[in-house]
Amino acid sequence: MGRWVDQLIMRSIDTLMAFPYFLLAVAIIAALGPGLVNGMVAVAVVNIPFYGRIVRATVLAVKQTEYVEARARPRRVRAAPGPRPTCCATASPR
Repeated sequence: MGRWVDQLIMRSIDTLMAFPYFLLAVAIIAALGPGLVNGMVAVAVVNIPFYGRIVRATVLAVKQTEYVEARARPRRVRAAPGPRPTCCATASPR
């Protein structure tokens, strides 16, 4: 299940990245209408690919570590603690 879900999400992110950010944000605002909340939604949607790719890369890196591989044998893998610091650092203001 994980492989096709990963591919579906990454193809969606690639589709979002195919459009220039500004034009995509303007198109979203035009579709939703004017307003602060709609502008915030447009900015959030435009920034999804940036964070999505970072989270995926971090999870794939953590998935290869020894402690995840050791735990994966008897049950399902949960690699959530690994990407948390990278995601927090990425989301912090620059």
